[in-house]
Amino acid sequence: MWMDNFADMMKDTALIYSKVWVPDGKAGGSYTDTLIATIKGALWQKSAAEQYLSARISNTSSYTFACKPNSNFTATDKIVISGVTYRISKPDDIMSFGDIMIIGLEVTE
Repeated sequence: MWMDNFADMMKDTALIYSKVWVPDGKAGGSYTDTLIATIKGALWQKSAAEQYLSARISNTSSYTFACKPNSNFTATDKIVISGVTYRISKPDDIMSFGDIMIIGLEVTE
């Protein structure tokens, strides 16, 4: 696969968390963050120019994470990389071949 050529760059481990409803047994409950996937990829911060241009086109993101496509998560989930929590702004299988996914990220905490 195309991504195999970049295996040596995929050094960042991302923990994907999704909000899951946990009932309390009394007709109530609460949402809790549940780990749904652990994936390897490459994280980089966009330059100021890239951030400015992307803000003019679509949703902004300060960081980009590249990985193999993973259908286990959505834009409502969060990603934790090296202890930093990010909001997913737009996951995109950029070539629609199932080879590489680019995810725009924003720091949340």
